[in-house]
Amino acid sequence: MSDNYLIEYFRMLIRDKKLSHLYLIETTYNTSTKHAFIIDLVYEFLQTDQIKPDNLKKMISENSYPNFYYLRYNKNISVGKEQILEMFNYFTQTSLMQKKKIYVIEDIDKISYNAANSLLYFLENPINENILGILITEDRNLVLPTIVSRAQILCWHPCVESSLSDTSDLQKDILDKILFNLLKEINKQEIYLINKHYLFNLKKFFLIFLENFHKKFFSNELLNKTFNLMTYDYFFSDFLFILSKFFLDLLYKKQNKSINIFPNDLFKISYLISLSEIEIIHWLKIFNDLEPISLKMENKFCWLALILEIKKKNS
Repeated sequence: MSDNYLIEYFRMLIRDKKLSHLYLIETTYNTSTKHAFIIDLVYEFLQTDQIKPDNLKKMISENSYPNFYYLRYNKNISVGKEQILEMFNYFTQTSLMQKKKIYVIEDIDKISYNAANSLLYFLENPINENILGILITEDRNLVLPTIVSRAQILCWHPCVESSLSDTSDLQKDILDKILFNLLKEINKQEIYLINKHYLFNLKKFFLIFLENFHKKFFSNELLNKTFNLMTYDYFFSDFLFILSKFFLDLLYKKQNKSINIFPNDLFKISYLISLSEIEIIHWLKIFNDLEPISLKMENKFCWLALILEIKKKNS
């Protein structure tokens, strides 16, 4: 069983029947890691009681399962229009195995222009509702924009600690533990707590937010800095909970109360030091008002509400 957080994410979508028909995955993982991910994902999507798990996994690995179609760039020969049309024709045939079918096109940015247009036609004229498409690229900007616009975009990159800002190096092990324990307080499922990628990027975003949210134009950049966390339905509510706890800590700090949760170094960020008790209470009220919204609305609408509040405060 894969411990890849992206596989866990797809399992959740499959379980809850919330899969889209097309995903574009941007990743810089090596070939063997990508291949293992593809096998696991195809297996999760196609598993059925009619075939033993080991047999199904073996057929998928050998690319011999009829409901799985796999195309990839090979030895400087790009995927052409003919291969896309062949796939399209193949999927029009009735399968004796099951209704669900899946295709994976690796290095989608390297397919020919004619192939890309043929795929676009395929996307605009779906054969049925039981086909899942997975496109993989190292850089989504190299993919035909009309294809990108039709896909759900997911980013899957190795976590590189050196990419963190200087502030995030402050007592990072302590902060990891604090965030982990805070999420446990709100009964977060174990699957999310062991998701190192999610926790890493949540911490990264939290620290960048603390450093920059007071800046005039930061609200315009906010959505671009969420590090693909928007794909998690619980991201905004998690972030809001952590932020509220931090500002409550900050208030206690101002009142010289020794009941702080967060490490002292975080309170040394210059802007936070300058906040008055009234301003901190004002922010806590905003976070409190946003909490019921976070339980009812999608992430993007919750973020828009927070952005509006930040703009009002910074104008």
